Amino acid sequence: MLLAPHHVLLLLAVLVLGPPLHCPSPDFGRSCARVDPAALPFPLPVFRIPLVDDDCPILAVFVALEGPSAAELHVVTADEDHPLPIVDQLYDAQRWFGLVEPSGTFPFIRRARGRSGYRRIADVETLIVELDPAWPGPPAAIRFPGTYSGDQRWDVLLARHHSAEIPWDQFDLEDGRPVLYVNTWNHLFSNDPNNGCLDHRLVADYPVYQGSRADVQRHFDAIWTNFGLDL
Repeated sequence: MLLAPHHVLLLLAVLVLGPPLHCPSPDFGRSCARVDPAALPFPLPVFRIPLVDDDCPILAVFVALEGPSAAELHVVTADEDHPLPIVDQLYDAQRWFGLVEPSGTFPFIRRARGRSGYRRIADVETLIVELDPAWPGPPAAIRFPGTYSGDQRWDVLLARHHSAEIPWDQFDLEDGRPVLYVNTWNHLFSNDPNNGCLDHRLVADYPVYQGSRADVQRHFDAIWTNFGLDL
């Protein structure tokens, strides 16, 4: 299925002008239940993030307790910026609109069938804290389901999503909280820093809300707009 003419024009416009500005974001503070970090059975992480990512701040962290053995954390950042500006423009448009999907034949993309966009340019990355049944002791580990950086660095052009489970005692601690290093432009995590040549900032204070990844997506779906385009 080939791209419709108006889809081609939109992609060309995105390449020339960039994606639509001021893509709306939910007002989490008005619509979400706040979580008191002191009431959680584990310490929330702190993040060490390269200063080059200052345009993509952490908007919120959502917490979903999965019974007594684990807690899911969903880290929402304003965007994720690819190192190549033209690729980043197309990437943002695709994440918002979902215009195309991969194809096995030339030109190797085709018009998306049904919904394929995220209805957001915000990034959502998930990690799972494995709790120790003997709580209030420290957690056993942190699991990264497709959100582990491995040895990749910030400006990797094709960032691969690895998975890993890291024991708690292998994390650096900041006031008793595990330090997560954001090692790639698309916000993949590690317990090790891969970008020693870059200046970093420590992010320890961020809004915390109750909710699953599906809940996060529903908040973005609720404000979806196609900016008046015929999609």
